[in-house]
Amino acid sequence: VGSRGTCMARGLLCVVNGISGAFGVALVVEGSEGLRNAGVKEAVTGIEKQFTSVVVVGVGMIKVSLFGLFGAFCAMNRDAGFHGRCCSNRLLTAYYVFILLLCSALFYLMMLCFLFVDKATEYVDGYGEAITRIMGDNGLSVEQLEASLKKNSHGAGWICLAAIVVNLVCAHCSARVMGYSYTTRCTVQTTNILTFILGLALCVVAFIPETKHVGLGNDHLPEFVGALGVIVVLVSIVGFSGAFFLNMTMLCFNTIIQTILAALLLSFAVVCLVEAKKDLKDRAGTVAFIQNSGMNLCPECEELEGEELELCCAEKVALLAWNNLSVLGVGASVTLVFTVVNALASRYLYLYQRRIRMTALYEDEMHSLNRA
Repeated sequence: VGSRGTCMARGLLCVVNGISGAFGVALVVEGSEGLRNAGVKEAVTGIEKQFTSVVVVGVGMIKVSLFGLFGAFCAMNRDAGFHGRCCSNRLLTAYYVFILLLCSALFYLMMLCFLFVDKATEYVDGYGEAITRIMGDNGLSVEQLEASLKKNSHGAGWICLAAIVVNLVCAHCSARVMGYSYTTRCTVQTTNILTFILGLALCVVAFIPETKHVGLGNDHLPEFVGALGVIVVLVSIVGFSGAFFLNMTMLCFNTIIQTILAALLLSFAVVCLVEAKKDLKDRAGTVAFIQNSGMNLCPECEELEGEELELCCAEKVALLAWNNLSVLGVGASVTLVFTVVNALASRYLYLYQRRIRMTALYEDEMHSLNRA
């Protein structure tokens, strides 16, 4: 039978996972309502991206919550004296990894949803006519559509934030059950896998033409962020290897480099989000570039040139630039969070292994003295 604190953690896992599952259902409902209001079955306007992701993450939360419940119930049966085969540690380890993945997705969605609230008006102004044509049978005016999108996005953002808190409680409970030292090693390995994936994602987003050229006074900013993503990928490989083999040199190197990367990611994330909020007048010449790149923002401008082309696509260019730069900035922010977690966990694991080795050396020395 485990200690009182461990048993309470196992019981709390059952309760909190039930709450987490309820948040998952709420996300599915809120995101589905936003998708219905956006009318995305017949047109792609960019509005649907946030709500589609919210629905997907909500379904993932429901599945992960069920997974955690099975692990917690198995552990409780073992505490009660059940002597059959129990796989609670394996279940909880996999559950802990899923929780970290889910928190990264929730954090990403939360930032996108809160950023979208300020841009809902511009999206409706740019694509309102197309959306109202699609939703003509629903009887919603442009003003009602704008209010509904803001409400759905704001609500989904707060639900994501609450879900992050609940899932962090779940992660702490599972860490208490498995043991903090074992969980720290698992955390270093998992966060390095996450930062490896996020680094690759930063490279992809940074080097696509829409991000590289649209809305920037300095075209080298995405290249810097992409190069930083490459460094994150390489360092993540070293960090994972250090945790897997318990190599103190690799763990120390990972701690130092991850700290430096966190500072760089913070600065680039701020710059990207600031650039995303620039007015259209700061994006001169980007409309022609988009048209030459073969990106058809609206069919009305296909036969236009010069000033008429600029006026026709002005709003859509601003929205496209905001969307790409916001995704880049939010991606850098998510990578920043897990880079900090990675550095702290690596530091803890390094000190823990150092303490074990120092204790082993002291015991060997005392044993040698006693024999003498």
